[in-house]
Order: sequence, then C-alpha cells, then structure tokens
Amino acid sequence: MDLQKKWKRQKEIKGNYLQHINFTCSYQHESSSLAAWGNSSNLPANLRKMADVDIAKYTQDNWEELRDELEPYAKRDTLCLGACLIKYNQVMKEVVNQNMSNNLTAPSLSLKGWYYLYHYDKEMVEEEWYETTRMVAKHTEKENIEKVYSHPNPFIRNFIRRSIKGGRVSANRK
Repeated sequence: MDLQKKWKRQKEIKGNYLQHINFTCSYQHESSSLAAWGNSSNLPANLRKMADVDIAKYTQDNWEELRDELEPYAKRDTLCLGACLIKYNQVMKEVVNQNMSNNLTAPSLSLKGWYYLYHYDKEMVEEEWYETTRMVAKHTEKENIEKVYSHPNPFIRNFIRRSIKGGRVSANRK
C-alpha cells in the first residue's frame, strides 16, 4: 500500500512540467560562510542566517522527532542563500552585465564581464513601449594593431596551435 502511494506521488510530480530546479554552486563565487555573506550583503534580519544548530544530535533514527527544531533553521538557510544569490546577480548585472548562472566561477564571470565591457558599449534603445539597454560592439579602428604571422597551410597552422601548451606565447618578437 505504501509503495502505491509513493508511485502515485511520483507520477503527479513527473506530470507537472511547469516546475524546474537549477542547481548552482555559489561557493565558487563567494567562498565565505553563509552567515558572513548574509551580513556583508546587508540583508534584513528576517532573511539572515540563524544561529548554528548542533548537527551531530540529528541522526537517521531521530530526525523526524526533532523536525520541529530543524525545519525553521533549514528554511531560514534557504531564504538567506536565495536572497544573497539574488543580490549578487543584481550587482553583477549592473557592474559587468553578466549573471552567475552562465558562469561556473567568479574568475570566469569577471573575464566574461571584462570582455564585454572592453569590446562593447551600452546603448539605450527606445522601443515603441519601453526603454532597454543592450550591448553594442565598439567600432574600433584598425590602427596600431600588431600583425601576427602564421603559416599559410591550414594543417601546419593547426599543428602549431595544438603544439602550444599553456602560458603566454609570443613567438619571435623582435
């Protein structure tokens, strides 16, 4: 009887196509504790992390009995993390026009942000019913660009590219 209820519940969950969950590792972007991140983000007191709970007293045998103690702590942790991620994404959108969902780590986010800020200009666009900002490629003049000489044969060029391993390479500078 128990298995039938469980199967029915799983069937109901699978039938709901409007819900989806994206898992993102925020520790690659902010490596401090959740309490410190909440405090530095200036979150309101009702969204900040609660005092730590002694995790050692919760076991597989007694967690359901102690659920009333654990549930508010887990909910507040989730709210704090969600609020921190929202605030972080807002700041990154303003600063580098990127968000963390497309970048696994903070360095990759900053590199992509630097690329867009260096190669693109923000431009206000007035549509019929709203104003928006979009990134438009900068028009650069082809002056003072250092020429890079390579082999004309594409197979040799490919071999040269594959043979370079790491580091910054500048061949035959004079």
